[in-house]
Amino acid sequence: VNDAITSITSTLPPGMYQDMPELSGLYSAAFKTSVGGRLWNEALEACISNSEEDDKNDNLKHLIVEMVRVGNIGKLVDMSLTVVDGSGDLFQFATKIVEEAALEQKDDVDGCLDYWGCLYTLHASRGNWRQAAEAMDLCGKVTVSNALSKPKPLTSGASKKIMDQASLSAHVCAHAVSLVEKTSRQYIGERRDTILTKEDIDRRAVRASALRALSMDECSP
Repeated sequence: VNDAITSITSTLPPGMYQDMPELSGLYSAAFKTSVGGRLWNEALEACISNSEEDDKNDNLKHLIVEMVRVGNIGKLVDMSLTVVDGSGDLFQFATKIVEEAALEQKDDVDGCLDYWGCLYTLHASRGNWRQAAEAMDLCGKVTVSNALSKPKPLTSGASKKIMDQASLSAHVCAHAVSLVEKTSRQYIGERRDTILTKEDIDRRAVRASALRALSMDECSP
């Protein structure tokens, strides 16, 4: 596939091959092959070289979701500086796509945590500690909301997972907020009625730990 792409791009002027549907198909084929072999750099190159915007966007989403699924988040962070188009780098696309995937995976506690953890890591890699805190805040809220919406009582195993994730989210959120450089910026939320200060977030983390401990105590009421 790569040989065919090279043959076209090296023998024809750009004005002739850039909008060729055949070339777009070849780039998509190269992308799928590279993702299958976990050749992430080659997959990204095939993706951003594709002039068909719909294919490019679909492939970008597939690439990012697949990298999170197999746990290659470190490589995704390394690749996040790559310019995807004239308006932004992969980081901007990755944070949006990962958050969407996390919300889509809300019924899968373990899978959902992978995506929220990835979103936290992406923001943390750039020192965006408030955004990192907001990611874990949303992780906890989505986890609890999803648990409360279940029509049947949760099993003890499912309840434990949810308590673990809610407690983890609360503590990671508190830690991230504490790393915000200016104390006047150590809060999350935009509207006055939804803002949580560092003190609010710290208290929530303590409560989450207490509730988790109670849920593990067979003698608790």
